[in-house]
Amino acid sequence: MVSNSHLRRTSYSRKVFLPSLSELLTLLLLLLASVALVSCGAFSTKLDSGGNQGSFSSSSGSGLDIVNDVPIPRGAVLDSDRSLVLGRGSNWTGRLVFRVNRPTSSVFSLYQSEMPQFGWQSISVIRDEVGILQYVMENRFVTVRISGSGLRGSRVSILMAPRSDNADLRQVAPGAPEQR
Repeated sequence: MVSNSHLRRTSYSRKVFLPSLSELLTLLLLLLASVALVSCGAFSTKLDSGGNQGSFSSSSGSGLDIVNDVPIPRGAVLDSDRSLVLGRGSNWTGRLVFRVNRPTSSVFSLYQSEMPQFGWQSISVIRDEVGILQYVMENRFVTVRISGSGLRGSRVSILMAPRSDNADLRQVAPGAPEQR
């Protein structure tokens, strides 16, 4: 039988792991490197064609032939996590998101001048902190959204959708009687 006095005198020693300063720095560097690799992976595919004229280039002729009916700025970097493109060339639907190392005002002006060159008819322009341009061509509708990204960069989101069969660009006031 063990006496209570014996139990009180027995002490348990716990070993506590305290990393050294060099081990902490090593762990911190590994963590930073991991974060850098993960963040670079989100913007890994370039849409730059390199050989085209001007500030914009069609993606045809580039290594990445996703779309060819909207202008893509030189140096654009695809955000594949936020993009979803169904189809390709001039027959696609979905969302194409990319970053450009240019101020939003510059990218906005370039899209405003170049979209008609690709055959798009402007139906709405909103120039604010987030620029929104809307265009229509035949049976398709596109919204170009341009916002700030980083210190001097821009994020461009292009939403492409087919026009519905009953699409009419004339607006009817809510509650107004239908015209026949």
